[in-house]
Amino acid sequence: MEVSPDRRQAILAEVSRLFSEAQPDVGALCDTIARKLVELTGEACFLARFSEDGRFLEPAAHSDDSELLATLLGRVGSAARAGELAFLARVVRERRALRLPLAEGIEGRPGSAEIARRHGLTQLLCAPLVSRGEAVGAVMLLRRHDPSPHSAEEEAFLIDLAERAALAVDNARLLAAEREARRRAEQSEARYRQLFEQGPLPMYVYDAETLCFLAVNAAMMSHYGWSQGELLRMRITELHPPEEVANLRRFVADVEAAPRRSLWRQRKKDGKAIWAEAMSQRFSFEGRAARLVVVNDVTEKHALEAQFRQAQKMEAVGRLAGGVAHDFNNLLSVILTYSQTLPRQLPEGSPAIEDLREIQRAGERAAALTKQLLAFSRQQVAEPRIVCLNDVLTGLEKMLRRLIGEDVELAMRLGTGLGSIRADPGQLDQLVMNLVVNSRDAMPTGGRLILETADVDLDELHARAHLGVQPGPHVMLAVSDSGVGMDRDTQARIFEPFFTTKGPGKGTGLGLSTVFGIVQQSSGSIWVYSEPGQGTTFKIYFPRAVGPGEAAGVAAPAPAEGLRGTETVLLVEDDDQVRAVARAILVQGGYRVLEAKDGVEALQLCAGAEEPIDLLVTDVVMPQMSGPELAQRLSSIRPAMQLLFVSGYTGEAVANHGILGAAVAFLQKPLTPERLLRKVHELLSVGPRQSSRS
Repeated sequence: MEVSPDRRQAILAEVSRLFSEAQPDVGALCDTIARKLVELTGEACFLARFSEDGRFLEPAAHSDDSELLATLLGRVGSAARAGELAFLARVVRERRALRLPLAEGIEGRPGSAEIARRHGLTQLLCAPLVSRGEAVGAVMLLRRHDPSPHSAEEEAFLIDLAERAALAVDNARLLAAEREARRRAEQSEARYRQLFEQGPLPMYVYDAETLCFLAVNAAMMSHYGWSQGELLRMRITELHPPEEVANLRRFVADVEAAPRRSLWRQRKKDGKAIWAEAMSQRFSFEGRAARLVVVNDVTEKHALEAQFRQAQKMEAVGRLAGGVAHDFNNLLSVILTYSQTLPRQLPEGSPAIEDLREIQRAGERAAALTKQLLAFSRQQVAEPRIVCLNDVLTGLEKMLRRLIGEDVELAMRLGTGLGSIRADPGQLDQLVMNLVVNSRDAMPTGGRLILETADVDLDELHARAHLGVQPGPHVMLAVSDSGVGMDRDTQARIFEPFFTTKGPGKGTGLGLSTVFGIVQQSSGSIWVYSEPGQGTTFKIYFPRAVGPGEAAGVAAPAPAEGLRGTETVLLVEDDDQVRAVARAILVQGGYRVLEAKDGVEALQLCAGAEEPIDLLVTDVVMPQMSGPELAQRLSSIRPAMQLLFVSGYTGEAVANHGILGAAVAFLQKPLTPERLLRKVHELLSVGPRQSSRS
């Protein structure tokens, strides 16, 4: 290898250039280096690198004398153990160049001397490729037709060249690794973006220090109602009621790195309160300590669980009441027996006789109480048969009028063609009497009492929102009064035994408990609708009895044709579950829905909405502002808007209580898709507001 100092510098500069322009493809880089060495030195070249475990020498590149090198070095041309070539092992072990004359052949390669003489090979110079203190390969030059060994200068030159080549190869490896890491990161980022953006559940990322939103997905915007820009200007604390912010901050500060599930009360843009089950995970987002949160709205589940807990409580109380009643009946048997037999053993005129009769009368009153306890606990002996509610109410009408007194007006609104139910007639009499007495007591200064019956079909939506209700055909009994009404806390306890709002000595607290037990024993369900000062409506749903030729099951849904629309409806309802059900029905019917939880929010929506609002669907009785008051205030700014009032009270109760006038459209709860869509379609089709009740 006759290379002048200038030529050597040119070679080293060329290799340095290759180092600075190293390609990520290590094999292509090694080929380039090998070709340059052949071109610049004129000698055969072989450049190899070790496998990752350091045991094998893998060919990286070689000159055009590949067949010659393969013949001389054996399996190094494909893949050989580094230890099979003693000279190569020494180069690797000692980390220095080796000059090897080929006249005597290569140790471990029989016949290599003859091969070298045949091809005019005289000398081999091998230098290690060393990177970061480790031998990563080797470069070999083979001299032809020149018996003089490689000089020290040539050896130093090859070592220098090998060091630069090693750096170039190592740099190429790093670039290749970086490119692969970047490719995987981009793939991971793309998968994350796809999962995040297209996820069906609301997802958001927030800064763990500032609590500001950093990213939100489409489901988050759709479910909560805010736009992306609005959310990215907010903090997560704005989703939570003020009283929970302190707990939220503590949770964020204490949360562990592992995924953590938690339950929170949150609000949407429209003010609707929801229960959110959140799964949060700590991670780094654009260099910030952040949290990724996946939200599942469990509001309906939470409401059903609350109903289930109430049902469990009532069941437990019922078992207790039944057990007490049975044991107490045994004691009463003894008391009543002795109070009736002892007077016959006393002389006539004895003052003890009257005392015993008082004991007997007290025992009989106690027996009546235990009978009510047994009714509540569903342990009263029942004799059910097919009956018509209209017949039961007609038979009781005279007695009821005497019972309620002259200052209470009784109205009977009995449905025509009413279906039959399966129940104990005596229990039905007791149920109606207890409800009527309860209503009378709620109207101390007089009022109006309405009894109504109707055939209704409870759909899947109603059944899902009310624990224990089975969808299908039912017969409804509604008892409505214009009395003092009840708040939510009172409503939650009215069916508990011995709970009463009456003063001492004015009630046992078993009337409504007895009603509850009879309804349960008859496979029915009972719900109460009431507001303080607005009266009360009890609605009882009995499964319709199956008669000859009558099939049981869920009523087929009404055909959707002709009931769809595209108009805009403003829905105002303070009950979250009822509002959610009504909104779902209207959206499925093609309508655009604006929703508000009360009259104040509805006024704000109307003031900010530029598009026309075709119909107002509002509850009648709401806190802060009633439905009629809201309608009156909106009529001045939206005179063309149609009105539809809905209520858990019956239509007659609402009208006669003075809440609504006669010439209004009214729909009684529970809402079903067919009834609501039909009523909405009817109102939007006729134009001017007309009286319409159903």
